[in-house]
Amino acid sequence: MTSANLLKISSKNSKVLKSLLRVKDELPMDQLTKLALLSPSFCDLMLDILFPKRRPPTVTTPVIHQCVRQIGFERVRHLFLCSSFISIFKNVHMPDFRKGYFWQDSVRRGFAAQAIAEELQYPSPYEAFIAGFASELGSLLVAARLPHLSPYIYRLRAMPSELRNQNAQILTGFSHVQELQRTGLAELFPPRIIQAILTHYQPFMADNRQDFLSCILYAADCLGDLSQTFPKTEALRRCRYGIDILQRSKNHQLDIETLFTMAETNSNSLSQDMGIDVSPALDFRSLTDLPKLVSFLTNTHNQPPSRKEVEDRNGFLQRLNMLLQNTDSDYSFSLILLNIDNFDSINTSYGYPTGDNLLSLISRNMLKSMRASDVIAYLGKDEFAFLLPQTSTTGGRIVAERLRSLIKSSYLTIGMQRIGCTASLGGLTVVGKNKRSTDQIWSEVREQIQLAKKKGKNRVSWLLNQI
Repeated sequence: MTSANLLKISSKNSKVLKSLLRVKDELPMDQLTKLALLSPSFCDLMLDILFPKRRPPTVTTPVIHQCVRQIGFERVRHLFLCSSFISIFKNVHMPDFRKGYFWQDSVRRGFAAQAIAEELQYPSPYEAFIAGFASELGSLLVAARLPHLSPYIYRLRAMPSELRNQNAQILTGFSHVQELQRTGLAELFPPRIIQAILTHYQPFMADNRQDFLSCILYAADCLGDLSQTFPKTEALRRCRYGIDILQRSKNHQLDIETLFTMAETNSNSLSQDMGIDVSPALDFRSLTDLPKLVSFLTNTHNQPPSRKEVEDRNGFLQRLNMLLQNTDSDYSFSLILLNIDNFDSINTSYGYPTGDNLLSLISRNMLKSMRASDVIAYLGKDEFAFLLPQTSTTGGRIVAERLRSLIKSSYLTIGMQRIGCTASLGGLTVVGKNKRSTDQIWSEVREQIQLAKKKGKNRVSWLLNQI
């Protein structure tokens, strides 16, 4: 029995998947709404994200269109694609194969490919995301076809991708790349993506889109291995090699730390939206320092929610000054500044009491989502600030994205009206012995807020590579 026979994909779901794999950037939002309405399970997921406590009584076109508009076209496209594939394998028996971690890794590889594609101006970053997300899909298909071997196939995931592919072929008779090609799933994908998955282990940069995508996929594969495989030094060597192929061919500098952080941040955020139990996001600077890596993983645990109140500006600045005086070279903390978008228009349209009530709701929701060690301050008007002790750049960006998403899904209900807002966030991480003053750091984080506003609001801007 082939792995394709084990998967239950109706003709309707197959049509939806095929459409999703070919969604263009210029597709009107109402067309994406119509596509989403064909999948009740995805509509439920969007409603869970936007209305976690009190959902609309019925699923209608206006409600789903509002979900698409609020969550955002690009994020809906990613969520829809990934959740559709996850649902296909939901009931497939694979003993000791941890599907949650597999899907998180697949999403990570997708975002790594997209980040590289955006940097190098590849014609379709979404196409690169699909290729990265699907690059390891064959190993899941092998585990589905041979469930008695699924524990061994899962353990191969600690190896670099080339070795993983070779060992799977020895173990099962088919590499995971060949497994994807021989199933009916391959027919859903555009030919360019399947060809890139087949050829990306032998990257060769030429002046055509097909080879360009294969090289992007190889580099994204290497970036994905940084989080998953050991030893980290070997994974980092391969990653530099993959990135160097693209840099030399495109004459464009790519920063591995930036790409890695973006992939980790986005994959954790999207995986949490889909209800996947995610592993801690790694800090790039700890990858080649084993004691630091062990310490990071040991200390990255969920702590109980904070039960303290939001602090004022003076108390917050005192805390910030204390952290800046820390002389431990390994100590790090992240600072986030949050500004509500267009808050004046809310006060003008609904009145100041409504604006105050909305701020109170947002404050309560944010307090529930933070650790006991985190510090939250209300700075006045429409600004909040956050101090995250012992938090790396990756961890800080993940918290910022979570806060952005939380505010976007917070609504104040007045009669038949649901009043909500979005937020722009700026952040930075201070690592080691700090040589900057409080005013300098405060100025830097405010610059990030302005960058987020200029890029369209409802987003996070983070200052990278700061010591």
